[in-house]
Amino acid sequence: MRGALDVGDVLGDGADVLDAARRATMLDDLNAAWPADARAAPTPWTSALHDHQAVLKREIRSAQSALDEMDAQSRAAQHSLAAAGRAEDDLRAQLAAQKRLRELNSILLAGRAPSPRGRRRPGPE
Repeated sequence: MRGALDVGDVLGDGADVLDAARRATMLDDLNAAWPADARAAPTPWTSALHDHQAVLKREIRSAQSALDEMDAQSRAAQHSLAAAGRAEDDLRAQLAAQKRLRELNSILLAGRAPSPRGRRRPGPE
């Protein structure tokens, strides 16, 4: 199995004069083979990448702002839900108390009502 090719393998490690000469010749050949307009091309590409990066940063800020707003709305909704739960519990307690009061009133009224035979029930007087 062959390992990955290292730049040092191609250009040499600069340990001797022959490596340095080979490296200089190879780089000169690459520069000569590379078209002049292509050597100047990185500037527009770099500019386009910077423009794209700026757009992405704006989108990130916008998304973060939207996320912060949604988090605030979520917290407000959770507080409202908790308040509604407490209100429901209070209402249930009030309804239960009213029901007990009605039951007690009906028991008291039944105890005060005359017996069906026209007599009152015996009890302390």
